[in-house]
Amino acid sequence: MQNNHLQQTTHFSKIDDIISRVTEYQTPALVKDIAERSKWSSPLDLSDGEILKQCIELVAYSQQAQARRVTELINKSLFDKVFLNYDLEAVSNLEHEQLRANYWDQIGAIRFPQKLEAMIGCAQALLRIKKQHPSFMTYLRSSKLPVALQNQSDIDVFWKEFKTIQQYLQQTQMPFFNNLTSLCHLLMTLGYACIKPDSAVMGAAVKIGIIPFGSNPEKPTYNDTKRREVVQFMQSYCLSRGSNIRVLDGYLLIYGGQTGARPFVKPQFYQ
Repeated sequence: MQNNHLQQTTHFSKIDDIISRVTEYQTPALVKDIAERSKWSSPLDLSDGEILKQCIELVAYSQQAQARRVTELINKSLFDKVFLNYDLEAVSNLEHEQLRANYWDQIGAIRFPQKLEAMIGCAQALLRIKKQHPSFMTYLRSSKLPVALQNQSDIDVFWKEFKTIQQYLQQTQMPFFNNLTSLCHLLMTLGYACIKPDSAVMGAAVKIGIIPFGSNPEKPTYNDTKRREVVQFMQSYCLSRGSNIRVLDGYLLIYGGQTGARPFVKPQFYQ
């Protein structure tokens, strides 16, 4: 037990060092990003249309699509046009093959055409949820999932409720967000004390030593147990430091070399 505590303290110190080094090489863009992340709070009154917008954007970013290019699509409001301003009924009746034929030359930065089918599937799942609850956010509020974490027991409650929510989304056939990584991403976006264990964050966790490389350091694979372990570790770190987990996410994306996060530090950071 003492050895585990010592190891945790060592890893916490490594994260402190990463944050210090990022700060040393930060650009004005990082200052702005931290300010925006710090302002995030849980918008519990989002409509289902706004939830659909969030889901579509997060699916677009997933599966190692270049974050910078996806952000450009969002900033051009292309998804607003393609997905009919997120009208659930209208989107649920779209045909993904038709969307691919009409728009793929404009939105190919999302990498995989199958994502279009998943995006439509999100609207269909939200409609199924709407038959049982007034809205998706009403359902989420009815869970005991803590928005903020005050102590270690809150982390235990978080993961117990997380499992229940994940099972419900599996029952309602919600694409992407019935899996751990994407659900973590959605909850973080909605203001919950969570972090998304994507390839950049997991790569950072390996370099820090939180989890091992595995059998192939060149092509590491991470199961849900490892991803959950990393998220729990980051939750504990933020409890220990009294810091904002969404701000920590930004630091880890920089350290992990995510394309969208690279402009937040001077090029010398990666040399």
